[in-house]
Order: sequence, then structure tokens, then C-alpha cells
Amino acid sequence: MVYCSECRSRLPAQAEACSECGYPVTAHTREYIRHESSGNADLEYKLVQLLGAVVFAAGVFAAFAESPIAATVALTIGGATYLSGLMGAWWNSGD
Repeated sequence: MVYCSECRSRLPAQAEACSECGYPVTAHTREYIRHESSGNADLEYKLVQLLGAVVFAAGVFAAFAESPIAATVALTIGGATYLSGLMGAWWNSGD
């Protein structure tokens, strides 16, 4: 959460100035907003990757339990979920 350094009102990421007091958003504040929003996105993509890994592991267990349909479904969905988390993190990294 980012706040105006003058009046402590909440600021959106695209703000040029505070909507409450009119105080201009500085380059430092903009960098802080960008850093904060990317930190939240990183956490979300890590959670997607974790979910994918858990579903993939369930597919491995299903394969050992000789349940080929469940194993195929879980391995496919788990792998796709994990890869989408990796690709989303890469796409939004800004590097």
C-alpha cells in the first residue's frame, strides 16, 4: 500500500499528484509504487507455481497408485499451472 508523503492518502499507481491534497508524486514515490506492485505480483506467481507443483506431485502419486486417467489429468494440469506461473513471473518482471 502506498500513501501520499504529505497527507497520507492512498495513491493509485498512475497518480501524477495526490487526489486529496494535490501534492505531486515524485520519482522516488513512483519507484516505490512500482516496486511494491511487482512484489505482490511475484508472490502471486510463486503461489501459482506452488499450486502447480502440488497438483503435479498428486499426479505422480496417482501414477504410482496405478490410476492412469487421474495421473494424466493431474500431471497435465499441474505442469501447465506451474509453467503459467513461471511465464507470468517472467512476463511481468520488466527485465
